[in-house]
Amino acid sequence: MNNKKFVIATLVAAIAVSAPVAADWTKAASLLVGDKSAQNGAFEAQDALLAKFVASSQLIADAQLLAAKSLKLDELVAKMEAENTAKQGVAVDQISTIAAHGATLSAELQKDGAQLDDESKKLYLEALVQYAAGLVATKSVVDTAPGFISSAKNTISSASITEKLSVTKKLEDGFYIAKELPGYAKSLWETSSVMMSFAKSNNIEVPVDATKALTDISFN
Repeated sequence: MNNKKFVIATLVAAIAVSAPVAADWTKAASLLVGDKSAQNGAFEAQDALLAKFVASSQLIADAQLLAAKSLKLDELVAKMEAENTAKQGVAVDQISTIAAHGATLSAELQKDGAQLDDESKKLYLEALVQYAAGLVATKSVVDTAPGFISSAKNTISSASITEKLSVTKKLEDGFYIAKELPGYAKSLWETSSVMMSFAKSNNIEVPVDATKALTDISFN
């Protein structure tokens, strides 16, 4: 998690530089107390962001697993099941794990000559529909992130001198997810394009709603 620590340290430094220095010593007391209501709002915003991410990532993880099963990739299935179980509910761990599984799955789907039997086609279709739901949920997370970032930055700026570092640390998971979201969401969308191409090559008819979700959502 060195990358996460770097992100938080950079944020603290940026806020410290941008915050005005109080020359009026009568303001010292307020600097030591901080704004508790603002802190509570930021923590609630973080809880909402992380909860949405965990829910959306579970949909994607389940879809990836179904797709791997449809391809009869037993080793990949076992790896996914183990890692998904170990990191379930832990947003900062799930984001990298799901991205890695997506890259592996994409590579498998693009191998020449991969064909599915009728039973596997049903399983793959189920994976696609699940993945579409995951993409829609991920878009909701992406839309939620800016509100959290704004609330969190305001909270850190208004925190007392003695609490600033502590408050920042409590918000680091939210900041990490918000920072990684654009690249993560884009990778999910790219995998969806591969999944749709594979479905087409195997003559799998995808429902209109799922097709729309998989092709119309943009994370650019």
